[in-house]
Order: sequence, then C-alpha cells, then structure tokens
Amino acid sequence: MPLHKLIADPIAAYLSGAHERFTTLGMLFTWLLRYREDTATSADAGPFRDWLQGDGKAASLRPAPLTDVAKLQREFLAFEFPR
Repeated sequence: MPLHKLIADPIAAYLSGAHERFTTLGMLFTWLLRYREDTATSADAGPFRDWLQGDGKAASLRPAPLTDVAKLQREFLAFEFPR
C-alpha cells in the first residue's frame, strides 16, 4: 500500500484491508523509531517519537524527513529489516 494513501486516508478506510494497513504502519513506525538514522530514538534524541507523543498533529514539529512522502516511500521500500 502506498504510504501517501495510508497516511492520507481517514480512519474509516481502515475497515477495508485493515491487516495490510496496520502491518505496513507497524513496519513503518519500527523503521522510523529504530532504524532510520535521522528519526530513530536514541539516548540523546527521538524526533519521530516526540512527534508521535505530541499526537502527530503539529506539522511544525514533524521531522523534516516525513514531509516528502514519495522519498520516504522509496527509502522505506529499500530498507531490509534485520532477521
């Protein structure tokens, strides 16, 4: 599922294809919180974590890498999760 659609769809859209949507979100959040260097949570910072804890609503607090969804999609699809 394309990230731009996943992010933009209202919650009601999750009634259809919920498994795929939540699996993709879980993988995306794991990647952003743990693996992507500029959004990962560390002892010193947690830009994506901090944005989520602020309800993810304040666009001004959104980490810069999350503003270009097409680029985010390419990088997410290219990432190979550890096994």
